[in-house]
Amino acid sequence: MLLECPSPDGAVAAVLWWEGGGGAAGWTEELISVQPTGGRGDAIDLKDEPDEQSVVLAHKRAEAYVLRWESNNQLLIDLAYAPRTTVFSMRDTQIVGGRQIGIAYRQRAVEEQPFSLPSRQCESGSATITNPPTRRIR
Repeated sequence: MLLECPSPDGAVAAVLWWEGGGGAAGWTEELISVQPTGGRGDAIDLKDEPDEQSVVLAHKRAEAYVLRWESNNQLLIDLAYAPRTTVFSMRDTQIVGGRQIGIAYRQRAVEEQPFSLPSRQCESGSATITNPPTRRIR
């Protein structure tokens, strides 16, 4: 997991994670999901991995991410893409525990930095998290 960004009320979180495989010819993709945290202010219980059904964005490598909760029900995903980035899927709403989360996107082109982790930032209420350590979830 690259970033966990809780909503201001702590009931849901946006999670940036990646998966890959395929050996020498390998593949990777980065995903953002929106899912329940289990309660107010609790961390997401990621015993295995984020829920595949909760994915709102799937793509191949951005250079920078800013996940910004504009309210408890509105998430802005700000992405800096290199020119050859592929977007596989992109949703503008997600239902989490009966609550509709609106998702907006802001995109900008930047130069590719192939040998570094993407820059990651969470903005939620008065809290800001920048480039947290990555966590293995499996």
